[in-house]
Amino acid sequence: MITISQRDTEESNFSFKRGIYLFVKANCIILLVLLIFLSNYKSWDWDGHDYLMIFLLFPQPFIFLLGLIAAVGKPDTTKKYQFKNNKDEWIGLASATTVSLLFSLLFLGAGLAFPSTIVFLCITTNFMAAAFSVVFHPLTISLFEANVFVKCKTKKDYFYKYIAIITTGINYHTQKLLRFMPLVINKFLAVLFVILLVWQLFGVIMIFGD
Repeated sequence: MITISQRDTEESNFSFKRGIYLFVKANCIILLVLLIFLSNYKSWDWDGHDYLMIFLLFPQPFIFLLGLIAAVGKPDTTKKYQFKNNKDEWIGLASATTVSLLFSLLFLGAGLAFPSTIVFLCITTNFMAAAFSVVFHPLTISLFEANVFVKCKTKKDYFYKYIAIITTGINYHTQKLLRFMPLVINKFLAVLFVILLVWQLFGVIMIFGD
C-alpha cells in the first residue's frame, strides 16, 4: 500500500529547478570558455568568430538533454564539494592550476594561443576519461570521487583533488547523470558525449586556423 507521503516522494523525483540549474551551470562554464577565447581574439583565424559560434551552440542540445535527465533523475546529495579555506587547500589549488596551465603550453605547437590552450587541455583530458567511461563507467566515477570527495590530509591530496576536477570534472558529472539510465541508452549517450568532445576539439583548432 502506498501512503500519501510515499506518493509525494515519488512525485517529487521530477524537479524542473534541478534541470534548469544544470543547464545554467553548464552554460556558465561555456561562458568562462568564451572569455578565455576572447582574450586571444587577435590570434583567431579570419573566420574564427564563425567557428566560435559553432563551438558555443553545438553542445546546447546535449546540455538540454542532460538537463532533462537531471530533472527526472534521482538527486545525489551524498557527494558535495567542500573548500576548507586552509593553507594546504590553497596551495593544492594553486599548484594544480599552475601545473595545468604549464602543461597546456604543449598545445602552442598546434597553433593555439595561451591561455586558450587550457581549454584544449581540459577537453582532451575529459575526452580520454569519457572514452574510458564507455567501457568502465562505474570505475571512472569511483576514481574521481576517491580523489575529490575523500577527506584530504596533505598538500598532495589537495593537489590531486584539483587536478581531477580540472581534467575530468565535466566527464564525472556527465557520467554521474547517465549511470541511472538503461544500459543501451547509457552507452549510446556515453558514445555521443565522446563524439561531442572530439567535435569540440576540432572546433578549438578551427577557431585558431590550424
